[in-house]
Amino acid sequence: MKRNAFGPMLVLLAAVLLFGGCQHTMGVTDLNDAPQFAGSWLTRSDALRIASALGRAPDRSPVHWDNDQTGYQYSMTVFRTMDNEPGKRREFSILSTAPDGTALVLDLRGVSFEPGRWDISAEQMGKVVGKASRLKLAGSRSPRGSVAGDGPFPGFPVIENE
Repeated sequence: MKRNAFGPMLVLLAAVLLFGGCQHTMGVTDLNDAPQFAGSWLTRSDALRIASALGRAPDRSPVHWDNDQTGYQYSMTVFRTMDNEPGKRREFSILSTAPDGTALVLDLRGVSFEPGRWDISAEQMGKVVGKASRLKLAGSRSPRGSVAGDGPFPGFPVIENE
């Protein structure tokens, strides 16, 4: 008489899994790996002004503007330009003054491989630096252009140097 060897093997496998359990341990998952964005209070209009200033402002010459829609006021200064191949790189800061006078600083860097197009990122989130006096600025028109993406402007991606 022939014995079926499949039955005892199945019982042995079930016993190992039931009593031994799965010994594979899962690593800890960092749920904060989602991209962070600095300057989420900025609008598409502000991003166009930043790109325009990156294309024309000389180093260490501040550019100022008001955003009448949000009540924020901005002062941007390019501190360093590296105009070597490939592309042009600029390091700059933006002082954002909220309607209540709270001042935040964003340290950003922009890279351009073609005229009029800038890829901008931040090394860290913006920092509150206290209160700032608001400037009296003449109104100006927002530059023409487009900002990639749909919906509200999310801010600039934070890409930390390692």
